[in-house]
Amino acid sequence: MLDPVMGGLSFLTTFMFAWLSIVIIRAIAGLTADQLIAGVSVVGTVAMMIDGAVLHWWPAIYGKSETVVRLGAAWLLWGYGVSLGIALLMARRARRPVK
Repeated sequence: MLDPVMGGLSFLTTFMFAWLSIVIIRAIAGLTADQLIAGVSVVGTVAMMIDGAVLHWWPAIYGKSETVVRLGAAWLLWGYGVSLGIALLMARRARRPVK
């Protein structure tokens, strides 16, 4: 997290992991395009609440350094935003009429 190159690379790789996570959520839950946003939102909400509680009460679980914990929290927020954005694009694309 502290290395500028690797820290930046972790933000870029988030797109691949977010896309894969959404594909897995959709397959396991059997979500249609109309249900995708709600499904990803439920999973993201639960994960954000768990991360928020851990970051507040047990931050040492994420790292010993305050800087590492802060950068990790930033990456988590980025990941949730990317995941929701990808889900929005997937749902929109799935609803698009075939020409």
